[in-house]
Amino acid sequence: LGDERWVAADDPSSNARMLRNTLFAAGPGASATFHAVPTVELPDADASAAAFAEVLSRVCSGEPPVFDVMLLGLGDDGHTASLFPGTDAPGVRDRWATVGRGKGLDRITLTAPVLSAAREVMFLVGGAGKNQALRRLLDPNESPERTPARLVQPANDVLILADQDAAAGL
Repeated sequence: LGDERWVAADDPSSNARMLRNTLFAAGPGASATFHAVPTVELPDADASAAAFAEVLSRVCSGEPPVFDVMLLGLGDDGHTASLFPGTDAPGVRDRWATVGRGKGLDRITLTAPVLSAAREVMFLVGGAGKNQALRRLLDPNESPERTPARLVQPANDVLILADQDAAAGL
């Protein structure tokens, strides 16, 4: 997971819950190892971020940890994972996970160095509401402060999968 809301594991808004109930519910995914972000079982979101960084250092190789594939979304405000514009999370470089505060909830998020270290990075972008954010993501002159998704700078090319509405006029 690129990020997780600081909610209980069975909360309907939990990303881990969604994955457990879909991708990992049956078929080949059912036997996969899944390392969920520790959340409300810890005292606060900062403790959860530190615990998740520890999990990453234990199960992933590299400094920063290297994922084979990083599948990211793009918010209409230009955020990815929980790197929201106007917050501290996009600027964090000294740890692998941090707290991203946005849209009314604390979230645990991977930092830009971890997202960028992935061997393959893909953005999945859907809907007309994401059109302007996608334009900003593709604009080499766009500020990462305004569009934090621009902080994801892997060594290899980024693959963007966008539907017709999101890509209109591009």
